Amino acid sequence: MRLVAEDGVTDVGVDEPGELVTRNPGLAAGYWRRPEATAEKFREGWLYTGDLMRRDADGHYFFLGRRDDMANVAGENVYPKEVEDLLLRHPGVRDACVVPRPDPVKGSVPVAFVVETEAETGRAQTLKDYTLAHGAPYAHPRDIFFLAALPLGGTGKVDRAALVRRAVDLSRRS
Repeated sequence: MRLVAEDGVTDVGVDEPGELVTRNPGLAAGYWRRPEATAEKFREGWLYTGDLMRRDADGHYFFLGRRDDMANVAGENVYPKEVEDLLLRHPGVRDACVVPRPDPVKGSVPVAFVVETEAETGRAQTLKDYTLAHGAPYAHPRDIFFLAALPLGGTGKVDRAALVRRAVDLSRRS
């Protein structure tokens, strides 16, 4: 296992984010009849997983999110999982999903969809203030929308694509 930088070659240092790449004798040779996907994910015997991780000085790995979920906000990498974890530490938040929304100035900005522990406990400005006080300023959600439940896809995972579409649609209305 290795963690590599965005160039896909250079190993990253301790506490730096990188993509998890792995190889072993039981690894598949590629995707069946999908040469483009195989060329993208399998290189020189290594599988590029798309999982973004960091490794601490003790060798423990920490999941940051998926490479395709990461947002670039005015040149800064924002990992939705980190913002979600921050929101989930707020006592008024039961569940959260953060997605990028295109922005004409910054490239993209984080938008949060939140399920509250009790209705009306964590209004948007309170949560924005909380993320600004406890996280990186460039990573705070620009909009927070409240839902009764996060939408799930067929696999039972949060349907991030549906939330991206919803974030774009909601921003057009406001």
